[in-house]
Amino acid sequence: MVDLNSRLKNLGFVPASSLRDHQVKIFRNIEDELGGYRVKNNQGEVIIIEKTFPYGSSYGNFLIQNDTRNDEIYKFCKTRNSINNDGNLIYIDTETTGLSGGTGTIPFLIGYGFYNEKGFITRQIFLDDPTNELAQLNEFSREMNNFDTTVTFNGKSFDLPLLRTRFVLSKLSVPFEQYSHIDLLHIARKLWKNRLSDRSLKELESNILDFTRSQDDIPGWLIPQVYFDFLKTGESSQLKNVVYHNQLDIVSMAVLFEKIKTIFTLSEDDNSIDPMDLYSIAKMYFHIGEFEQAVSLFEKCLYYIGDSQKNSVDIHMSLAEIFKKRNEYEKSIPHWAACIAMNNIQACIEMAKFFEHHEKNLIEAIFWANKAYNLLEVSSKPKYIRIQESKIIQKRITRLSRKIENV
Repeated sequence: MVDLNSRLKNLGFVPASSLRDHQVKIFRNIEDELGGYRVKNNQGEVIIIEKTFPYGSSYGNFLIQNDTRNDEIYKFCKTRNSINNDGNLIYIDTETTGLSGGTGTIPFLIGYGFYNEKGFITRQIFLDDPTNELAQLNEFSREMNNFDTTVTFNGKSFDLPLLRTRFVLSKLSVPFEQYSHIDLLHIARKLWKNRLSDRSLKELESNILDFTRSQDDIPGWLIPQVYFDFLKTGESSQLKNVVYHNQLDIVSMAVLFEKIKTIFTLSEDDNSIDPMDLYSIAKMYFHIGEFEQAVSLFEKCLYYIGDSQKNSVDIHMSLAEIFKKRNEYEKSIPHWAACIAMNNIQACIEMAKFFEHHEKNLIEAIFWANKAYNLLEVSSKPKYIRIQESKIIQKRITRLSRKIENV
């Protein structure tokens, strides 16, 4: 703790034992201002702030709920360990003394949320005295024993590595080391990348959950300074805004996760999903090899957007590839033809392959190879790419010409 204490001293932090009477009063009453209570353990004391969001209460256009029966989403969660579909999830978010991480950064507010019989519960462990970090970490570790899967938003890159560092530096075992982990940021990027340019949690709140934060919120980049001001002067008026910010981050993660789970289990006849979201979901099923579901969603998406949208070619090509894998070429051909009508070069090459290797029709094969070459010549692709691809196509044409001559 020497380095941390030195850094805090340079920032103007004075331990509570050295404060004047009126400053001690400010620090001792902070739990009342934050709506929390103090908890003491063998390592020191921290402040706990707890709030319940009852089942059925609204959060934007969604209700607080916990559908433990829904396990479809777990197919898309890349985790080191298998996820217990009926297991206990803990949603974690931290507020820290720095936004870039590193060994000098501490999580002065560790927030987490979970479901119980009453609804969704948020608990936040606030460190009003950084010398009590061991007390904070032990309190958090004790709570972690009740869960088996962590859920974060960008926590794979920030929150969890930061917490892991603090536990290691404090010579404590990392309580979530063997847990499964779901990072909602990565799922959100896949699901809404074709519709939303910004997939930050705040933008997802607005565009997906239809939720708007009140004026009590505070920009994330201001939070470290608010904490340092509190340590230096005892100024605590904005700390409740920090607590509010962290609290909503946790609830939004939980509601967003339920929203995503709902999307993945809507019936085929449900028309409430945006066509671009349908496309994204279909791609997700395609990449994990669940082709039946992918075909159904791709075809439904085409029904809504037709061949006029920028994603139409990719949908047709994906469908053609699935049918090709099944040796159902009669179903692939209409999709390649649709792409060729939109001047797609790869579709021409696929037709050339089909007629050469499957139909043994070399004349038709070289026709489509030449078609691909001609389209490439007038395409808007960068010159260096056109040069590379033209060599490959020309090699195919030359090989087909020799085979025709030898017939």
